[in-house]
Amino acid sequence: METRSSAATLDSNRSNGGLKNTLKAILEAVRAGQSYGQLVKSLGFRPDLELELVLADLCQLGAELRRFQEAVSDEGECLERLAALEHEQWELWSKAVAEEVREERRARWEFYWKPYEELPEHAKDQDRIWARRVVRTIRSYVYGGR
Repeated sequence: METRSSAATLDSNRSNGGLKNTLKAILEAVRAGQSYGQLVKSLGFRPDLELELVLADLCQLGAELRRFQEAVSDEGECLERLAALEHEQWELWSKAVAEEVREERRARWEFYWKPYEELPEHAKDQDRIWARRVVRTIRSYVYGGR
């Protein structure tokens, strides 16, 4: 494979309309999780130091984005941890207001005043609903702007 400098290749791409395609290829490679070495190989040229640093940063950001996406998926450990946190918040609140509610309601609540891990599955599902709302809010913030 012929190796040309990144400046010469980008100048050539710009003159023949290929710069847009090169940038698209870089973006697709980063989204696909290619390593820096794979990315450089797919470009067909050896980047100069300045571009090399930018491409390395892009690959790092792509890896961080994938980890974030996995963390805020609708399944997995993150969702369960958020659900447990939601339950803990509810438990603290319900205990704080327990004196203000009817006795029969307080009796129902007391059954759920236990660690998340000890709850029946139907109760965990309620906490997961709220955890998913948190996940959707985070996704909206990250991907949809502020």
